[in-house]
Amino acid sequence: MTNKAFKKIYEFHENIENYRRSLNLEAIWLFVATLGCWSVNSDIIRVFSLSITFFLFSFQAYHRLPNKKSFEKIRMEAQREINALPNPEIKDQYQKELDEIVSTKLSTSSAIAGSSIFFLCFSFWFLSVIYWAMPKFWH
Repeated sequence: MTNKAFKKIYEFHENIENYRRSLNLEAIWLFVATLGCWSVNSDIIRVFSLSITFFLFSFQAYHRLPNKKSFEKIRMEAQREINALPNPEIKDQYQKELDEIVSTKLSTSSAIAGSSIFFLCFSFWFLSVIYWAMPKFWH
């Protein structure tokens, strides 16, 4: 029982780390593809290429994850395993570990720091779309 709880806590931590690593890796390709979209002269093809770039990025980032469950679902699975532990001392210890992961790894500052390349590259993609669309649609 103890090993199952530990395994679920470890899985929760690893899923967060893998997700951020995947986002950062795919974000580099998002940046390169966005630069490629700007080399297209036709507006309609540029819109199409920027859209495809975003959808391919989203698809790749999601499919790189070995575990497709949400953070909350994995956390709840770990919580169930912790609650099933018979020893109150071990239960408290594991609960503290889980709470520590939630407070440190799922905080906004941790998400930004751990996915900084993603935020930078996605901001570039988003601002590129806005920069291109502003004069076209908002005269």
